[in-house]
Amino acid sequence: MKIKSLMWMSLMFSIIMTMSNSPMIMWMMMEISNMMFIMMLTLMQSKNNNVPALMMLVQFFSSSLMLMGIIESSTMLISMGILTKLGMFPAHMWMPMVIFLSPWKLNMLLMTLPKIPPFMIMNIMSNNNYVFLSTILTPLISLIKLIKTSDMKVIMALSSMIHSSWMILAKSISFSCWQFYFTMYTLNTIMMCKFLMMSKYNNNINNMNLLTKVIMVLMLFSMMGMPPVTMFMTKIYTVNMMSMMMITILIVLLVASAISMVYYSRMFLKTFFGSTKKSKIKINLKSISLYDIIWIIFIIMLIVMM
Repeated sequence: MKIKSLMWMSLMFSIIMTMSNSPMIMWMMMEISNMMFIMMLTLMQSKNNNVPALMMLVQFFSSSLMLMGIIESSTMLISMGILTKLGMFPAHMWMPMVIFLSPWKLNMLLMTLPKIPPFMIMNIMSNNNYVFLSTILTPLISLIKLIKTSDMKVIMALSSMIHSSWMILAKSISFSCWQFYFTMYTLNTIMMCKFLMMSKYNNNINNMNLLTKVIMVLMLFSMMGMPPVTMFMTKIYTVNMMSMMMITILIVLLVASAISMVYYSRMFLKTFFGSTKKSKIKINLKSISLYDIIWIIFIIMLIVMM
């Protein structure tokens, strides 16, 4: 009950931020929201206390940068603080580490809720070259790390970092475009984490049974924007709304998305068909529950939805 109350209070202060145009007031509301979120992490993280402490250090460092930027009227310092909170280049290393150490229930919140306050502040300030540079380098760095890992938590963290770059691009177009992208991203992330949580998935993809792999492939393709899934349509909408001035960032993001989709396709095809050849898997229809059928129907509806 306490966790739900803290979550709603954190969300409420994030929404209150939209009612002010003062950077200082928005910063104060954001810090209150962050404190609620860290308290929620402390209550949820019973086994590993390193995550709340690490989050506290990250928030303290980024908030100090933002406060200095507001006092000195430095857009660069404010941008550095915001990018740190979002887990983007150059302060991006904490995001995969925190996601790796946290359970899926916690990751579902870590990859969605803390993104709201920084983007609320970005909405009242114009993007600068530093933000655009981070938007370009973040997906490139994520791709390099993506090739070197097979851990699902790290993969989700890197995917979240790439989506943050897309959100900055969407925010540069209009706030409504960002709202649409963030909503679709949040729904996909929550569904993915819920599924991994319910299937009691830990790390290794090879530990999954056949049915779980099928659903996992469909959901992860949705996260990565494989056509014609919902995130693909969301990216197409963002591309249609953008101006020609952002063509460089768009090319980098599209290349990053294409490479990541190729990587995911190879990884899952190898896992799916490789394990099928090694062990003669027989699907027992009686073992498929009503829950499994509902999940499959829901995922198929999500994929074909335009």
